[in-house]
Amino acid sequence: MEAYRSRRIGEFLTLNCSYKSSQEDVLWVNTYWRLGNKTGPYVYHPYKETVHPKYRGRTEITGQADLHIREVQISDDSIYYCFMVFKLCKEKNIHKKSVKVGEGTKLSVAESMIKQPDERSKQRLFITVSISASMLLILLCVTLVVLTKADVICKKKNA
Repeated sequence: MEAYRSRRIGEFLTLNCSYKSSQEDVLWVNTYWRLGNKTGPYVYHPYKETVHPKYRGRTEITGQADLHIREVQISDDSIYYCFMVFKLCKEKNIHKKSVKVGEGTKLSVAESMIKQPDERSKQRLFITVSISASMLLILLCVTLVVLTKADVICKKKNA
């Protein structure tokens, strides 16, 4: 296994896969990524309809062959395998296909320790703070009136 990556729900990540071209001329390269094992469902395939439905629209290739996953989910916790298929030019009019398979990259997904507040939570917080500020202001006014009546706070005398 190549690497171990850890992410929280909702984040994005990029799993690395790279290759070095051989001395033979590379005519084209196709990149594929599979989930769970080397014959598992595709999380990336050049033909989008071949990609597993829960990964459609969330994965793309960046750089040479790196897999970029958006909005990581708890169900993404698995091992990912990179496949590179090369079409090589051996000699004039002689082509050869070559397949390279990565060792796999383990992704561990954890729930976020800090939950982002939703709109209702923000509204409740605003109302709570507003009520608390109002109560504090009323308490301050009542305290000033009581202290004035008790002659603790001096009144200005008429001259």
